[in-house]
Amino acid sequence: MPVVNSNPGSSRLEGGNTLLVLGSLLLVFELIVMNWIGWDIRAGNYFMQIVMAVVAVIAVVLLLWGLACRRRHSA
Repeated sequence: MPVVNSNPGSSRLEGGNTLLVLGSLLLVFELIVMNWIGWDIRAGNYFMQIVMAVVAVIAVVLLLWGLACRRRHSA
């Protein structure tokens, strides 16, 4: 059931669902890229290792932020 917002000035991300979906898609994308070009990443290209680590951290932060928003909204 969609979240009905009675306050028009509040954020659209209040329920946290958007952040959860975005974080999940980012993690899935990273896993696909790691499997697709993983041999190149493990071959010593530190730039791609750092990029994949940053993507993973961003995805986890988005997931945690979405869970916190959902928990705050349901309380």
